[in-house]
Amino acid sequence: MFRFIPILVVLALTISPAWAQVTSATILGTVTDSTGGVLPGVEVTVTHLDTNSTRVGISDDTGRYRVPQLALGDYEIRA
Repeated sequence: MFRFIPILVVLALTISPAWAQVTSATILGTVTDSTGGVLPGVEVTVTHLDTNSTRVGISDDTGRYRVPQLALGDYEIRA
């Protein structure tokens, strides 16, 4: 039984990188003003440059926003 443990460890280490392949992304950040103060409630528009599709997020009480489940590619972000 103990002979199989190293084999299982090697298999686990070689298979796990295949699970790391992703097909979506998340853009996140913080909206601040010119003095560095956070801005809550700001609408953040994320535009995929290849398809021109947009998604919208709203900054929370600490100025943070998060736009998940985006197709991979180049984006423009406007607040």
